[in-house]
Amino acid sequence: MIKVIGAYYGNSGRIKGAENGSRKLRDALPDEETKTEDGGYIDDFLHSGLHGADCLPEVVAFNRKLKDKVISNLEGGCKVLTIGGDHTIALGTMSASAEIARREGKRFGVLYIDAHGDLNTLENSPSKNLHGTTLAAFYGVGEPSMTALSDTNPDIRNLILIGTRSLDKGEKQLIEDRRIEILDAQTIKENILRSGIQPILSRLDSFMSRNRPEHIHLSFDIDAIDPSQAPGTGVPEKDGLDSHDTIAVINHIVSHYPVRTVDIVEFNSELDEDEKTFHICRTIVSQILKNWN
Repeated sequence: MIKVIGAYYGNSGRIKGAENGSRKLRDALPDEETKTEDGGYIDDFLHSGLHGADCLPEVVAFNRKLKDKVISNLEGGCKVLTIGGDHTIALGTMSASAEIARREGKRFGVLYIDAHGDLNTLENSPSKNLHGTTLAAFYGVGEPSMTALSDTNPDIRNLILIGTRSLDKGEKQLIEDRRIEILDAQTIKENILRSGIQPILSRLDSFMSRNRPEHIHLSFDIDAIDPSQAPGTGVPEKDGLDSHDTIAVINHIVSHYPVRTVDIVEFNSELDEDEKTFHICRTIVSQILKNWN
């Protein structure tokens, strides 16, 4: 059974709206879907008026509550799909998933599909957007109140960045220092143009074979897809992935790897055009629910 949680939070960057996008997307789950159960929702601070670094205390409070909710749903043996919200909500979902993996004695891994690295700290971030610090905080780098949420000491060797194409100086340095594996957008697109999707899937299979994670969290940010197809997101980046290729990668991950938790984030319905992004997001949710083994 898959429990579906709504994480309605969108204050951590300069542009709000992801909180409304997450509610719209969760409300649009297919009526015929029988594999899911309601896992609840969190909408604290929906109208707090704060944004960016100013909302650090509420980001921490929100994610602490989300972490507890995800854990309570996982404890019954279910899988959990969390629909956010901006990407700070992944701090709660990843921390919860890693905690359950620790309890079960399983090697934990993260597959992070995003145009950005989210490996900044507040000190080195040019934008000071908190959602750009989420992944660094999960792996113990950055603001102490955020890093404290992740108390399982996750192994960064079991992390792979997918679809990345916009990295700040500090993020590049952290990737080099920690030897973080990255499958960037340019590499994905060049391989697909030359040989189709299979070389990319084989690259992911090789990562799995080398690192052998037994409990995986998949975090998907809609900005991984090119804004010409998915404009409804707060920090769009040109030269992104094709939506069909992205869906093929996600389907491979959830059907072949031991994925226990997934989050989908950064759909901003207020920035969408003719509901193009909404329909892609809804298709991705439907495909995950259909193919998740």
